[in-house]
Amino acid sequence: MLVMIALYGAFIVFLGQFNNQSVQLVLSESKTQKTTQLNDLVQLSGTNERAVANDYSLWDDMVKFVKTADPAFAHINIDTAITSFKIDQAWVYRLDGTLVYTVQSPALHGTTVVVPAESFPEVNRNHTQTFYLDTPKGIMEIVGYTVQPSTDDKRVTPPNGYWFVGRLLGIDTAALSRLMGGVVTLRKQGVPMPTTNNPATFVISNTLQDWSGGRIGDIDAVIHATLADTLATASADFIRISLLFGVASLIVLFILLYVFVSRPMQILSEGLREKRTDRVKLLESNSSEFGALAVTIDQFFDQQLKIEQEKARTEALLESIGDAIIGIDRNWNIVFLNGAAKLILGSASTAALGKSLRDVVRLMRVRDRVEYVTFIEEALLYGKQTTTEEDAYLIGAEGKEITVMSFAAPIFGTDHKPVGAVVVIHNVEKEQDARRLRSDFAYASHQLRTPVTEAMWAINAALDEGNMNTKNADLHIAARSIKSVNKLVEHLLEVSQLDQQTSLPKKEKVAITDLFTATLRLIDTRAKERGIKIQMPAQISPISLTTDAAFMQRILFEIVENAVAYAASDSEVVVTVHDQNDGAVFSVQNTGIPIPEKELPLVFTKFFRGYAAGEATAGAGLGLYIAREYTKLLKGKMWFTSDEQVTTFFVFIPYA
Repeated sequence: MLVMIALYGAFIVFLGQFNNQSVQLVLSESKTQKTTQLNDLVQLSGTNERAVANDYSLWDDMVKFVKTADPAFAHINIDTAITSFKIDQAWVYRLDGTLVYTVQSPALHGTTVVVPAESFPEVNRNHTQTFYLDTPKGIMEIVGYTVQPSTDDKRVTPPNGYWFVGRLLGIDTAALSRLMGGVVTLRKQGVPMPTTNNPATFVISNTLQDWSGGRIGDIDAVIHATLADTLATASADFIRISLLFGVASLIVLFILLYVFVSRPMQILSEGLREKRTDRVKLLESNSSEFGALAVTIDQFFDQQLKIEQEKARTEALLESIGDAIIGIDRNWNIVFLNGAAKLILGSASTAALGKSLRDVVRLMRVRDRVEYVTFIEEALLYGKQTTTEEDAYLIGAEGKEITVMSFAAPIFGTDHKPVGAVVVIHNVEKEQDARRLRSDFAYASHQLRTPVTEAMWAINAALDEGNMNTKNADLHIAARSIKSVNKLVEHLLEVSQLDQQTSLPKKEKVAITDLFTATLRLIDTRAKERGIKIQMPAQISPISLTTDAAFMQRILFEIVENAVAYAASDSEVVVTVHDQNDGAVFSVQNTGIPIPEKELPLVFTKFFRGYAAGEATAGAGLGLYIAREYTKLLKGKMWFTSDEQVTTFFVFIPYA
């Protein structure tokens, strides 16, 4: 006992020293992180300025303007850039230093600001330079580029002039203070740097330099490392509590062994043996491994119940489909029949399960009245999705001949080889508009066949499996497949409502930040699975729209989800919004394989999926169709561009 007390005391001393080192480490790491954060925020605020500086400098019309100084060109293209891109002044110089044109925003009214001629050689040498200038209106960030033809994006030919844009550092210190978690100030040259006597408080700075590298000013941030204070206080409290706890633990050790080991094991044993969830739930609040195990067991019981319920709903869904759906294995043996199939087969359906499809279902070709199953053979042998290319009929109950259109789709195993097929038999006799509906039906059946059959097989495998890990894996596969079916059904119902014009917008004032937050929450898991980073705008304008919140949310979700699905792995999806005339334009950009020219007219059609989708990109090809239809209902427009490795979708929504 004395040895245990001595060891425990030594542990407390070591813990105190360790916590002191932890406080110093927290301060160091916090300072590094905050310095990086401040630099990133300052860089982010000038992104728009650098983009317009680069774009305008690689413009053939700007090359001409340097020579002609055409006032009409300046008014249309340069003056408007001040407002459109939120910059405060733009300058155009010839190579000899002659000012061709300059224009200012209202913020600089009555102030003359010129670009130092000494900066021209540096711009000429590096083709670009970013520096700061102290003006009567405050510190200004200036970005300069050499003016080059649009074909010379590498800037290897002699320059034609210089293009500069500048913006006042209207630093929102309150906003930056909130983002940094401290006090942020803008300090001009000559003003002393803030100081602090608090050991848990530190000061970091971002230096602003002129064209020659001289200091113009600094952006300072005074940060109080709350975590360091908290750690120090918590460490002292923890040591005191640990001493008391050490003494108490020796007294109650036997009681704890019973409460946290023997009794939980007894409860779990009873729950598993008798499948009593009420017994297992008694341990869910337990913070030990037994509590976590109890939660897992209870979740398994709940998941098993949900899978059985989903299986029942899926079977009900298949039963409600008017077309005959028959599932077969690789040996042509029937493993599933829905209600429509049983109705067509009549009394033969009673003993159909386990029998060969060709012994039960007689599909005939109209032309020569011979058996017509080549399309099924192609699905089983070659893994092709095929349909009857010639007129066919089925000999149903009591020998009745029924004109049908049939479709066969392979079911792939884990080795990507066909292990069976889904055969859909469609009675076309009662349809008056079969030509228009055939495409939608075939594709919907194609989209349903894999998740439905996969779910059925996974559920059956789970019910027969004794190994808990394998059973859980099968149940997860079934749950994923059933969710895929539900999503497709929801899409089909939504498309039906849109086609029937029963969806009407309900307009209200909607905060754009709420739309972005909800979209990111819905798509975040899928993006992380593919290593995709979604970049939302740091500054949002406009702040709100008067529109239908649900419609708008669905539009953003579909185009962002589409970008995540088709973007290259471990890349970035960029979402932006900006004012345009009497509305707002949202854009979603991703890098990856561009949309082929032949597919461009098909992008917004129902059931279209690009050739680059592949098996890993799940979906029915309805998302963009639904998004565009909702956009139309909101009196907006949707379009896209796709070239080289960048694809961008745009949505314009009017303000009211």
